Amino acid sequence: MKPNLLLLVGWLAPLLALGQDPYGNVPRYDQVPGYRKSTVPTETPVLVRPVMRSVILKINPFMLLGPDGAVHGAVEVPVSAHSAVQGEVGYGAYRSLMNFDSEAYSRKENWRARMQYRWYTRTTTGVDHRFLYLAVEGTYKQVNAIDNQTLGRDCVSGNCGYFQLVQQPVTRYVVGAYGKGGILIPITRSDGTYRLLLDLYAGVGASVGWVVRQPLSSGPIAPTDYLFSPYPRLFTLSDRFSRSTETARVVPDIQLGFTLGYRLGE
Repeated sequence: MKPNLLLLVGWLAPLLALGQDPYGNVPRYDQVPGYRKSTVPTETPVLVRPVMRSVILKINPFMLLGPDGAVHGAVEVPVSAHSAVQGEVGYGAYRSLMNFDSEAYSRKENWRARMQYRWYTRTTTGVDHRFLYLAVEGTYKQVNAIDNQTLGRDCVSGNCGYFQLVQQPVTRYVVGAYGKGGILIPITRSDGTYRLLLDLYAGVGASVGWVVRQPLSSGPIAPTDYLFSPYPRLFTLSDRFSRSTETARVVPDIQLGFTLGYRLGE
């Protein structure tokens, strides 16, 4: 063989060997005897509460209005991935802009309490969403006041010998049960997470109210005495503390309002 031909064969043989597939005769992984397809399930994303299972401190500015204005606060505590418990307390002892019976009833103060269990109907791994919830709630309210009245003494045919200002402690109690729905809206972001939250709610239910009166400061009333209130109530349709409300009555009720919350934790 000529030297040039030998040189050509020497160059082509390694190139042809490199062009061959070294795994051409090896069977595919699913053709190997005894092969079984993996049965390990794919990992599913873990869903968490919209506020990442954090405690939320809330205030209710809506409670400052009305005839019994009160400073009202709440705490929401998560109890599972989809639910939370919220407790609320409030107290007021000032004259509200809508308090039209403060002359007849002085030294008024009110105590409030609410207990709520809520279910979030939407959960996600993010916090950039609005979240709907359903809730059941029980409420308690107590209003203490002093009823300022006038007592006519030794009255005969509408004419009294003299008049005396008397006072009578009176308390109105109200308890109720409600079904509510609402939406939790993140507002501002701090340190990479939402802190300030707006909680809008609406509910329907029923309340039971009754009045308890203590003895008059003047003692028992004689048959010839006449008791009345000298203070007109121009803007009220009914007296919440009147003797006709001493018997408990069930009244349907509607709740509308909002709270501002601050989320604790990361």
